[in-house]
Amino acid sequence: MADAIQRFKYDGRSELGSALGSLMAGDAHRWAGKVDAVVPVPLHWRRRRARGYDQAALLSKPVARALGVSLLLRGLRRVRKTPPQVDLPHRERQRNIAGAFAPWRLCGAGRVLLVDDVRTTGATLGAASEALIAGGVSEVHTFVLATRVLAQAT
Repeated sequence: MADAIQRFKYDGRSELGSALGSLMAGDAHRWAGKVDAVVPVPLHWRRRRARGYDQAALLSKPVARALGVSLLLRGLRRVRKTPPQVDLPHRERQRNIAGAFAPWRLCGAGRVLLVDDVRTTGATLGAASEALIAGGVSEVHTFVLATRVLAQAT
């Protein structure tokens, strides 16, 4: 899985989005009837342009389809370009991502499933969730393809 995610995110293998999103869709049933819309965690427009696609958006499409709910590709926007979280120590991730998102076109969605590729510390999902709530969303559930476990400092 780690190899597939690496290729998907950094090696331009956008076609993996459909297969990986389908894996997520197969496990999305736990949110059936509990969410009104799916919102991907957005990349900054410059990073999206450089990569050629937004990986969370590609993962979100099969999930929304499986749940039979709206996919709000523009429910959030990244208003501040941030350094990639992968390069930052655990303590700096939350500070780096704070204030990076703003609600945009939520179309009255009350209960949202926020989708991203990887959860490491939860800082990105937390900041995105805060923005959704500030935009009027009443409930935010999060769903990721993989969770990265950080080594404990000794």
